[in-house]
Amino acid sequence: MAVPRLWCQSSGLLSVGLRAPCHQKWVKMASEIIKEQSKIDPQLQKIVAVFDQVAADYDKEALRWFPFCADKMMDILLPSPGMKVLDVAAGTGALTIAAAQRIRPVGRVYAIDLADGMLSVLEAKTRVMGLENIDLFNMNGDQLEFRDQYFDAVCCSFGLFFMPDMQQALREWWRVLKPGGRIIFSSFAQGAFQPMKGLFFDRIEGYGVEFPKGRGQLVVDRLQDQVTCTKLLEGANCSDVQLHHAQVGYHLQRVEDWWDVLWGSGFRGLLLQLDEKERLRFRSEHFKEVSGLAKENGIWMDVGVNLTVGRRA
Repeated sequence: MAVPRLWCQSSGLLSVGLRAPCHQKWVKMASEIIKEQSKIDPQLQKIVAVFDQVAADYDKEALRWFPFCADKMMDILLPSPGMKVLDVAAGTGALTIAAAQRIRPVGRVYAIDLADGMLSVLEAKTRVMGLENIDLFNMNGDQLEFRDQYFDAVCCSFGLFFMPDMQQALREWWRVLKPGGRIIFSSFAQGAFQPMKGLFFDRIEGYGVEFPKGRGQLVVDRLQDQVTCTKLLEGANCSDVQLHHAQVGYHLQRVEDWWDVLWGSGFRGLLLQLDEKERLRFRSEHFKEVSGLAKENGIWMDVGVNLTVGRRA
C-alpha cells in the first residue's frame, strides 16, 4: 500500500499521528498513488481527476459557499486552541483554514485529499496567510493512515458523498477520534442550486451527455435526506447525533457567475464531455434561460446545507 504524501512538514509520520515512518522514496504524486491502491473505486478516480482540473477555479467568488459553510461548521464544533483536527477531503482548504485559525498557535489541522491540484492550492494559501499549524497529506478519506484515537475532531466539508462506502468512511473517522471527540460533515440539502441546476441538467442531456450513474443517482445528492445523514453517524457508533440546517446561498450578480460555479466545481465533469465548439453553443443557450431568473437583486442561488454532528462516547 502506498504511503500518503506529507506535503508541508518533513517530520516522520509517527510524530504526526501516522502509523508508518516517512521515507523520501515512498513519496508519490496522487496519480501514482491511485494506480497502486486497487481499493480506490474507479468512479472515485474519475472524480479526483475532475477536481485536479477545477482546483485553480475553486476559490472564485461565485463559489463562496465553501467558506460560509466552513464558518457555520466551526460555530457548531467550537474547536479550541491546542486541538488536533482532521479535515477529510479538504479541497483548497476553506474548512482547514477556518479550523487552523481557531486552534492556533499550538493546535494543528491535518488536511487530507486525493487531488494534488487541490493540495497545491491549499499549500500556497497557507504560505500567503502565514498559517504554520497545517499539515497536508495525499490520502484516501476511507483508508486513513492515522493512529487510533488521535484527533479531537474530524471534519468533512462536502466530501463524504463522494466516498463509495460512506458508512465505512465514518467508521474510519470514528476510529481515529478520541473519546469525547466529535465528527461533523456537511452535505447539500434538497433544492440546493435549483432551479439553475435543473435547467443545466435538462439542456446538457439534450447534448447527449451521460451521467455516470444516471441523473437520479448523483453522488452529490446522496446526503440530501436528513434521516440518512443522522443514521450514518449513528451507524458509526456516534452518540448525541444532531443535524443542523443552514442556508449559505446568495445572489449572483451576473449570469457569468453561474458559469464560474459550473466550471469551478464537479459540474465540469459533465461539461468536459462536450467539445469546445459544443460548450460555447451550450453556454450561450444556457445563459439565456438562466438570465430569465434574474430579479432586482440578481439571480438567487440556493445553497441549503445539512450539517451533521456526532460524538464518540
